[in-house]
Amino acid sequence: MPTFSLIPQDATAVHPGAIGAAPGAAWRRLLPLAMLLLGAVFGPGAAAGPVALASRINLVASAQADRRVTAVQDTQIFAPSDPLTDARIQASAYSTTPDGSVLALANIGLESDWNGPSQGTLSWDIQAGGHNNFFGGGQVTYVGNQWTYRFETTVDSLFSLDFSVTNDPLMDPIGGSFGVVVDGVLIDYYRPGDSGSRTYGLGGAGVHQVSLSMTRNIAQLSAFEDKHFGQRAFFAWQIEDAGGGPTATVPEPGTVALIATALLAAGISRRRMHCQPGVSGPAARA
Repeated sequence: MPTFSLIPQDATAVHPGAIGAAPGAAWRRLLPLAMLLLGAVFGPGAAAGPVALASRINLVASAQADRRVTAVQDTQIFAPSDPLTDARIQASAYSTTPDGSVLALANIGLESDWNGPSQGTLSWDIQAGGHNNFFGGGQVTYVGNQWTYRFETTVDSLFSLDFSVTNDPLMDPIGGSFGVVVDGVLIDYYRPGDSGSRTYGLGGAGVHQVSLSMTRNIAQLSAFEDKHFGQRAFFAWQIEDAGGGPTATVPEPGTVALIATALLAAGISRRRMHCQPGVSGPAARA
């Protein structure tokens, strides 16, 4: 009994992916899918973003009730094994003279949030005060220092910063400032009332370190004087490609593995489909 086929008996073409197809033909058909998945991860023309190496917060609060009394200091150090760990830390200190005539307190909080190795936010909240029930002078000292981030770049990069430093309008003013340190050099600082955006060059590819630190603040108390201080500072930072192109976060190993698994599964599925009976190819002419 004759058999019929939609493919002429003298045809030599073989369906891509079928048994007897040229090696790698199925994978060549999967190349557009691979490019689409990789493009979704890296973005078109995106340069690799920074690689996080380490981060650290050294938060210090000290309260000195009087020049004759040694300051009481509270230090909180946060240095996670994973640099991109969000942090909510606080340091508090309290000091008083032996007779209780002068007292001082300081409370400093810092929040660090990460949106990835190339951007994040920092927020300081400082509350301090003192009471002097004495004819002599007293002082309040508070410190909040510092947030540090060490990372490695593969291209010439920029460090961009949006900032706002304010005193609490309902409290006594104080002139605490925040400094920007890039690779060990103090390049800028912000005082209460300052806000805006700045961009700083990081130089060529390599390991860099950026710090935002708060200066030591001393408030004098006159005789029989009470003072209460409040200060807030907010920073939104970002690391960008100096060439003007977008920077993309380097995908986690799990993301790369997921892409590879998806491509492998798609290839196996396509190969099984073309190897089933009835598929055009040499089996169709049997």
